[in-house]
Amino acid sequence: MRMARNKDRVKIATGDLDFSVPGVCREVQEVARLAGSFLQPGSARVAEEIGTNLRSFARSKRRGKWTWSVAETDPIRTKLTRAYEPEERRGANAVWGELSFTWTIVLVHPEPDAAFSISGNASNKICIKMQEPEGGTVLLAQWQFEIGDARSPGCHFHVGLCRAGNETPFPHWLTVPRLPSILIMPVDALDFLLGEIFQQEWKACVSRENDHTRALFASQRDRLTRLLAWKRDEVIKSSGSAWSWLKHRHPDAELFTNC
Repeated sequence: MRMARNKDRVKIATGDLDFSVPGVCREVQEVARLAGSFLQPGSARVAEEIGTNLRSFARSKRRGKWTWSVAETDPIRTKLTRAYEPEERRGANAVWGELSFTWTIVLVHPEPDAAFSISGNASNKICIKMQEPEGGTVLLAQWQFEIGDARSPGCHFHVGLCRAGNETPFPHWLTVPRLPSILIMPVDALDFLLGEIFQQEWKACVSRENDHTRALFASQRDRLTRLLAWKRDEVIKSSGSAWSWLKHRHPDAELFTNC
C-alpha cells in the first residue's frame, strides 16, 4: 500500500531515472557486509559510507544537483588475488580491482520514502591493476557501467570501454563501443568485479543462505526483472532492426519505482 500512495505524491524535482533511497541503501549495506573480507581494510569503510552519504543527502532535503561518488583517488580496492581463473587454478600474476563512481543526482521525494533521480553523469568505473617488479602500477583492464539519458547516442544502459587518456586501445576520444548492459548500480559493479577476480570465493559467499544474501537477492531480482521486462517489451514493439530499435529507446523515469 505504501508504494501505491507514493505514486500520487508530488515530486519536488525531476530527473532521468528514479531510485528509492531506502532500497539502494539496503542493497549497499548488504553488499558491503558480504564484500568486507574481499576488500582492503580502508576500502571496507569506503563501501559502507556509500549508503551513509546517500542517506545524509536525503535527510538534508537539498534542492539542486548533488554528486554521489567514490573518487578515483580513494576507490574501493580489493585485496590481491590470483583467483580470477576458473575452478582451483591460479592466475600467473596477482592483481587487484578498484571501483569508483560518479552520479549526478537530485532529490525527487523527501523522507520518509525518499527517492533520487539521475540528473547528469551516472558512471561506475572498474579497473584491474597489477604491481610491476620495479614498484610501479600497471592498468590491465578498465570499463564503465553507465546509464545514459534521453540524448545519449548509445544503448541507455551500457558498458563503456574508453580510458581516461589517449593511449590505445580504447583512447578517451573514441567513445565507442557502448555495449548493452543490465548492470547499472555501483554495487552491481562491485558484485561483478568480485565475481570476476574471486571466481570461486565470491560465488560461495553470495550463494550462502543468510539474511544478507536474501536481502540482496530480493533487491537485485526486482531491479533486473523490471529492466529485462522493459527491454523485452521494447523488442516486441520494434520494427526493422530489433537491436537498433532497442538501442534508441529510453525508459520512463519511474521504471524502478512504480508499483
